Amino acid sequence: MAEIIQRVENLNKTLQSTPGKGTIVLSQISSVAVSLNAVPDQCEIYLDRRLRLGETVDDVKKELDELVKGKNAKWEPGTLVMNSWTGEKLVYKPI
Repeated sequence: MAEIIQRVENLNKTLQSTPGKGTIVLSQISSVAVSLNAVPDQCEIYLDRRLRLGETVDDVKKELDELVKGKNAKWEPGTLVMNSWTGEKLVYKPI
């Protein structure tokens, strides 16, 4: 996962230096291990990719494919479930 995180940082630097591009940041990370002093056997990150006018979802999918290329990893869009101020359940699927 460390290499994928580095790829995310590099992609964000590239996006920020390119006019008309958005951003990508790692906003959450979690792992599963048998104890605190063991190497985790699972790790999950949440990425926030902001698009700017002219960028497409297909462009972002290609970027994400490149982030996990050659690693034992996959990506999938996250679904956010929240309650509105009225208490109504809101389900948001970003892609």
